[in-house]
Amino acid sequence: MFAEGKSTLYTKWQRVLEDQDGFDENETNPYLGSKDKYTLRYRYEYENRMKLGLLAEKDAGELFFQSHTLDGKRTFNSFDYYSAFFHLRNYRSWLKDLVIGDYTVSLGQGIIMHNNFGSGKGAFVTQIKKDGRVLRPYGSVAENNYFRGGAVTLAPTDRLEITPFISFSKRDANIDTIQDFENTQVFFTSILQSGDHRTENELRRKNKLSQFVTGLNLKYSFNDFILSASSSYFSFGEQLQRADRLYNKFRFNGDQVLYNGLDYTWRYKNFNFFGEAVHADTGSIAYMQGILAALGPKASLSLLYRDYPRDFPSIRSNAFGEGSEAANERGIYMGLDVRPNYNWNFSTYLDLWKFPWLRSGVDAPSTGYEMLGRITYRKKRKYSAYLQYVIEKKEQNYTGESNVVSLVRDRFRQRARLHSTVDVAKGVQLRNRIEFSFYKHSDITSKGFMMYQDIIYKPIGSSFSFTGRVALFDTDDFNSAIYVYENDILYEFFIPAFSDRGFRSYINFRYNITYDTMLEFRIARTVFDNRETIGSGKNQINGNTRTDVKMQAKFKF
Repeated sequence: MFAEGKSTLYTKWQRVLEDQDGFDENETNPYLGSKDKYTLRYRYEYENRMKLGLLAEKDAGELFFQSHTLDGKRTFNSFDYYSAFFHLRNYRSWLKDLVIGDYTVSLGQGIIMHNNFGSGKGAFVTQIKKDGRVLRPYGSVAENNYFRGGAVTLAPTDRLEITPFISFSKRDANIDTIQDFENTQVFFTSILQSGDHRTENELRRKNKLSQFVTGLNLKYSFNDFILSASSSYFSFGEQLQRADRLYNKFRFNGDQVLYNGLDYTWRYKNFNFFGEAVHADTGSIAYMQGILAALGPKASLSLLYRDYPRDFPSIRSNAFGEGSEAANERGIYMGLDVRPNYNWNFSTYLDLWKFPWLRSGVDAPSTGYEMLGRITYRKKRKYSAYLQYVIEKKEQNYTGESNVVSLVRDRFRQRARLHSTVDVAKGVQLRNRIEFSFYKHSDITSKGFMMYQDIIYKPIGSSFSFTGRVALFDTDDFNSAIYVYENDILYEFFIPAFSDRGFRSYINFRYNITYDTMLEFRIARTVFDNRETIGSGKNQINGNTRTDVKMQAKFKF
């Protein structure tokens, strides 16, 4: 395996061309490093059975191969972030996975934790179930989503899999202290996710919190029935103490939590039943139950009910829901996909939910719903188009001119989209879209639209390809912003928010110099008609344009 595998090396550079306030040396607490962002990624693979990975990254504004003195201590900074792993997959019938280094764990439907981001609410209305292997090596530039240690999946029999895992890592966190006459109490208020260490203040929060995680997953398979039991223990080096706000009253505070859960999946004829229930040692139980049903060759149905109590301790959850945590939510989802023939497809979903307790920005228990409808027409190898409409209703604080306290009132968002794709020749495709958005919150209203034209040039057998876009947008404010997926360089994507009025364009070039060498270049530029600054804080640009450039090289050997 070590002698006959293949190596791949990626090197990437990117930069914002315009000046940002944080790079001004006259600013208070300025960025310490250059505007450049560097990423180095190495992979060694033997078939699909063994992988070695190494990642090193330096973000814009971070020190790079420089010395710096912080609080009287002098350090030398190379890359700001490193990640590495060794992974064996299906090495023997009894050894399914072995990971040493950085990895992720996916349990059940994500109430405890899961690394699958492809399921949930969206146009593919029946893709609501989370699947995948329990263990995966970690190779992302996101600096706070991994476990670091070792994990293994053993299969002593054809029906049984055993996965123990253990991790110890450091996390960026906001650390605070309370001092009285007798002692000093140290605690953290939040774990930071950005991974930015550009200023002295950000460096002071780097790796300040230790996190220990260990657990065990047992999976038993019997024909079309799979049952899993898992236990996971999280421990932090300091106590978590959230801000003293009423909406935080039932959220987790402490330094450790133990989860015990059961999940299952059962295929019976045209039905696929799945669910998960998790008990936390705080006494709270969260659960969900879902069904996928084939109503025939031309229709599919999905149903899901979830109940996450307000006091459930959600640390790494990635479960289906409206909120970002598997806590303080109860809801039911229904999706239907109908395919009367090859040319036509109808899909819709309705999600109803209730938040039993207060949330940030909502000073009362609240309810809401979201509904999507899409009609798609396609003609094989020539043309496809869809019309989509989404409406969402939530309750949110509203403070009018005469109100001393906030009132909770309905907030509506609506989005209508027409999208088409045309294959004009082999390897040449045109895509265009027009989308409208509408926002209403009591007497506050906002509307906007966006339209774009894409060209995708990827001829078969050619060493050169490119994708490009030009887009126009005009919204009253950020309330009616429109989010749009953009193609990017290999293994990356971008979803910007279009708001205010302006023009955006980008182009991605790819050139395969040889079979083993590839170069990529991307430039994206946004021009605003009604703004004199872009961004805020230290990222603010004093002007109406922003230009991002990237270059990446790929070498196989």
